[in-house]
Amino acid sequence: MNNISYIDCNTYKYQCNRSAYISLYIIHTLEKCITKSLFSDGQPAEYQMILTTTIKIVTPTNKYYPSNIVVSKSFFNDPVKILANSIKENTIRKKIYEEISEELTFKLLDVIKKYY
Repeated sequence: MNNISYIDCNTYKYQCNRSAYISLYIIHTLEKCITKSLFSDGQPAEYQMILTTTIKIVTPTNKYYPSNIVVSKSFFNDPVKILANSIKENTIRKKIYEEISEELTFKLLDVIKKYY
């Protein structure tokens, strides 16, 4: 799709010429979950999961395009349904990572359009 290929330069050193490709570097990723609200008994009621990713896109002419992507989702906690909460948290996590990957793809395509 969109003529984007993944090339691992550590594995394919004989084929990889870094100066011929637009490169995407993921510099840092941080996932955190914070409590947004509490029930009257002090138990957490609402959480917010935040994923922050710092990237750098480098063109063959060594132009740098740094970017910071932040995606967050809120969800409610039911203290009685521990297993359901875990499944809900994993579903939210998956959605957040999908959104981050979409944003990465859009940013990469934007740089490709500027370059070519």
